[in-house]
Amino acid sequence: MFPESNLAIEFWYFVRGRAIDPRNGGPLRRTGSDALDRVDEHATMRYELECETRVNDNDLPYFNDDPGYPWTYATIQEALVAFLIDRATEGDFPYTYRIWLRTIILIMSDIQRDSGWLELIAQDETGEMGDKPAAERQQRHTMKVSDDWSCLSCDTFDFILRTYGKEG
Repeated sequence: MFPESNLAIEFWYFVRGRAIDPRNGGPLRRTGSDALDRVDEHATMRYELECETRVNDNDLPYFNDDPGYPWTYATIQEALVAFLIDRATEGDFPYTYRIWLRTIILIMSDIQRDSGWLELIAQDETGEMGDKPAAERQQRHTMKVSDDWSCLSCDTFDFILRTYGKEG
């Protein structure tokens, strides 16, 4: 299997893991690095300071550092950047920019074949919520594909690896 194929599979597992999507299997805790949690928390604060709402009506309103609280991304582009940051902070991205672009093409092909990839089930596993039936803890979320493709730039790729990489 080519590295792009593995990265695309890892991407979808990552996105569902951030949402604590029960279809992922595994532990019911939000996946991702501590550094990515801080980035997402700061992004939420930016929305609040600018008195803006996130892109979708069904977005989670704020980031909670409890690992049982799900997190979703408004757009596929935000999720791609978050995935790259997460892999860089874990020191787990030995791939080139060319491989990153081919990975994105595979991810977008998945979406083109089946738009259901954009749909997540965000499941709250915090405190007392963990005792309630799954239907009461779940919220449907659909990522959008926005017009902003700056996540594809070589400058963005290099910046993320320099800033969040183990050496950075």
